[in-house]
Amino acid sequence: MTRSGAVEFASSVNSPILTAVSPTSGSRGASVNVTLTGQFLTGTSAVAVSGTNVSVSSIAVVNDTTVTATFNTASGAALGLRNVSVTTPGGTVTLNNSFRIVGATVTFTPAGLTTTPSNRNPKDGTVTVRNTATGANAGLLTLTGAPTLTPVSGSGTFTITGGTCVNGTVVNAGGSCVINVHYVPPAAPASVTTTMRVNLPNTGAATNPQQSGNITGN
Repeated sequence: MTRSGAVEFASSVNSPILTAVSPTSGSRGASVNVTLTGQFLTGTSAVAVSGTNVSVSSIAVVNDTTVTATFNTASGAALGLRNVSVTTPGGTVTLNNSFRIVGATVTFTPAGLTTTPSNRNPKDGTVTVRNTATGANAGLLTLTGAPTLTPVSGSGTFTITGGTCVNGTVVNAGGSCVINVHYVPPAAPASVTTTMRVNLPNTGAATNPQQSGNITGN
């Protein structure tokens, strides 16, 4: 009498190894195409960035050592280093402090566009937009649309007549651009004080659009 036996073979899947993320930084409010490199990345099913306000899309396995993805960072994302994780059939691996979110700090000067109150002639002024970001997390302010004005109070009229803050302008940390503004005071007997705000569609700043405080014409 003979017996036939079954021979079982144990299969193993290598644990993934993640060695680099490139580029290593991206601006908040922007989408960044990244390349992740390592070993045993075939079958990657998920890529994640630690913390909040960052989603990952367009994950694609190029080969066993390369995966591409897009990091989508919200305007309100906290600045600083994040961990990146990759999940494959072999498990999940995390590369700590491998991607940095950078951003801009925006200030608008002057705080008030002040004209001479002794007459009601039209006046011209300049609003300067500065990126005052400093340190390791300093990033670019990128204008994703032309600046616009929002009336706040009064019946005078502000219009943008030019300047260097235009759609597509990139303001480096420590740099600036300008918005030329024309102000027409209201006719008497209306109040000669009118206020407006600048709206600046952007990536890199904490909000989009970035909005100035009240700017006054007298």
